[in-house]
Amino acid sequence: MVETWREFMSARNSRLAILGDSICEALSRHDTAHPVFHGCFDWHSAVHGTYALLAVSRLTGDESYRSVALRSSNRSAALASEEEAIRDGSLVEELPYGFAWMLHLDIEAGKRENSRFHGMAQASRDHLLAYFLGLTGTDLIEGAQDPRHGNLVWALFALYSWARLHDDAESVAAADRLVVEILRGPFLSQIGMKEDVDGFLSPLHLLAMICQQRGIEPDPAILNAIRGAAPLASHQIRTPYRAGLNFSRAWGCYAAWLATDDLRYRNLYVDLVATHVGMTDYWRDDYLAHGHWVAQFGVFALALSESSESP
Repeated sequence: MVETWREFMSARNSRLAILGDSICEALSRHDTAHPVFHGCFDWHSAVHGTYALLAVSRLTGDESYRSVALRSSNRSAALASEEEAIRDGSLVEELPYGFAWMLHLDIEAGKRENSRFHGMAQASRDHLLAYFLGLTGTDLIEGAQDPRHGNLVWALFALYSWARLHDDAESVAAADRLVVEILRGPFLSQIGMKEDVDGFLSPLHLLAMICQQRGIEPDPAILNAIRGAAPLASHQIRTPYRAGLNFSRAWGCYAAWLATDDLRYRNLYVDLVATHVGMTDYWRDDYLAHGHWVAQFGVFALALSESSESP
């Protein structure tokens, strides 16, 4: 039986702490030579690991998570080195996915007036904007369908969130132009409604997120597909990437609830999050496959609920 909203919200902080403890271990590792983002196996996972621990700390009030998150960014030289690596193209492989997470990190850090990541976010914004301005129609179709690092909708969602916060009219205009193209009827039909993806991002759920972000009710075909996406069971998680789908689908279900006021989407959001937090094999116990990244997706899902905390 799906938890009630009250039960879910009562358990939120304990779930954040469970996920946060695993992220602390991953973020504290030295898996790469990056001066700040050296844990969690790779650069972008360390970026969203840092985001996640800052969010866990802010929402639970436990400063120990914040201490771990900021431990490697206390030296100005380390921060400057990371920013230069973004600006000079040394991290071009992080375009668009890793740079999108950098924007989310800067947004979260700024909620407690911490601007140490802002230079890196600005550099990430510059790369993302140039990238988006060069896209063609074919690029949009392929990018909107990508269930992994190349997904454009996730990056547009991040850019719009950051740009709106910082009154960045140029980025807002660029994001708006591409979103209008993606949501056009003929274009949307080319994206398709297939949800049996081998990836960690669900294109349809991301479209629901970007519609809600813009105050647009998602297309009925998108909503119908989202309602049919029940939590994946163990036997359906056939690849490491698919271990992220329960949490990332939860993002879209939450957005669909806000966009429509239909409690079916809120119930599905609750079910997706609660189910996958209980599946520790697929976010904690295998570091290389899941343990360095999936818990961060769960934190992002749980953090969404702060926008609607009353039962």
